[in-house]
Amino acid sequence: MTWITWPVTCPAVRAVRSPGGRTLRVELTDAGHGLIEGSVERLLRHEDDLIGHLSPAERDQLTELLRKLLDGLIEGGTAGLPEGAAGE
Repeated sequence: MTWITWPVTCPAVRAVRSPGGRTLRVELTDAGHGLIEGSVERLLRHEDDLIGHLSPAERDQLTELLRKLLDGLIEGGTAGLPEGAAGE
């Protein structure tokens, strides 16, 4: 659990207390949304740098292989993880 100190002084988020004062809602400010959008743009450019040299067929093949790996992880596969890393 992460505790939030009051008042929140990060320009990327805004904290709003409930009327009863028992809960605190944290939401992104316009600056926070800008940070997220900029991060996504950088991520997409980086991804294009990584796979830009692949043909469409190779990209499709990579997508299928990554999906197969992900399916194995979701089904509880632990191959390649250090002993105990999967909570065994």
